[in-house]
Amino acid sequence: MKNIYLILTALILTALLPITAGAASEPRQVDLLKNLVDGLGWSFGLPNEPSEADYLTIVGSNRTLRIEAEDAYSESDFVSIKNFHNYGEFSGSGWVSGVNTPTLLHLDFLLPWSGTFSATAALRFPGYTFDFGDQLLIGSGAEKFTTVTLGKVSLEAGPHQVIVELPPNGSIDYLELSADQHPPIMPFAGWALDQSFGDPELAEISCVTLELLNLLPATDRSDLLEFESSPGLSETTISTHRHLGAPSGGAWVRAGIAPLEVSIPFETKQPEVLSFTLRGLGEVMIPFMLDGMPLAQLQFPPYLADRETRVVALPPGSHKLTTVLPPRAGLDSLTMNYRDASDAALLSLTGLAIDEASVADSMNQIIALLAGLAPVR
Repeated sequence: MKNIYLILTALILTALLPITAGAASEPRQVDLLKNLVDGLGWSFGLPNEPSEADYLTIVGSNRTLRIEAEDAYSESDFVSIKNFHNYGEFSGSGWVSGVNTPTLLHLDFLLPWSGTFSATAALRFPGYTFDFGDQLLIGSGAEKFTTVTLGKVSLEAGPHQVIVELPPNGSIDYLELSADQHPPIMPFAGWALDQSFGDPELAEISCVTLELLNLLPATDRSDLLEFESSPGLSETTISTHRHLGAPSGGAWVRAGIAPLEVSIPFETKQPEVLSFTLRGLGEVMIPFMLDGMPLAQLQFPPYLADRETRVVALPPGSHKLTTVLPPRAGLDSLTMNYRDASDAALLSLTGLAIDEASVADSMNQIIALLAGLAPVR
């Protein structure tokens, strides 16, 4: 695998201009972040004078943008800005009100990411159209502000204008665009923008971007957590019955006739790469979230059995796995299965080697490789 990556790197480098590390003699992680966004062609979603936070938004997991109408409208629009609460709560500093005839509202915004977005809006009264140029969405509100699902729209990163036709006396609080979350692109310990970096951090970035974490070697190390020890559970949700399988800790959690929200917190003292084995039952698809981000959709048999998630990288700190169990579904245990994320394993997987090149050269090489091989985000 190392030879394959090195050959691909050499081929891609012949077609790309070199990427500089910045003015500092020793590049910092902020240089890596900026060169990564620029080199992978993601800079279209940056403002003219981007901050470090703008770059972090591009590589982060969250891909939801709320456009406050009172901040994005054109001064030439025949509308007014109001901030009283007679029609329900609103976000931001206020909301946009139309007049007693249909009115056009122009909302200008900068979209950090490309993708297919679910569009929602907070509206009053029925009869709105949202014109994204070649895509048209419609929606209707109620007497008070109501969050309305408009549909899906495919957009490229960069500046946009949506033209909203307001009905007579219509009002809009915000337009929100939300796409599927992606694993954040960052070193395993998280970004430390003022610190320097080396080939191990480049290898970590490569593994995350190219979705190679599952290729890191498995280890014998694991930790077992019992769902019956989760906080906030009532005694009625904890079962010791064994006719559906023997629970690992002598008990397990089962939903009754209503869905049951379950969360299990844990700590990592250092950066970790791992997958999770969940032991449960239930013949429907059960969604699992890790630190607020989708982790897996798992379907268990009608008896206790194991199902494994994808491999993820976690920074040190507090974490939480959560789910909502459908009626009669259950969970017994969570096993954390650790991968070998040592420098040697990472460098072997990605084809980087310490001291064979300067950090700046390694950065140029790895970004060139990612530009040619990284999956679309």
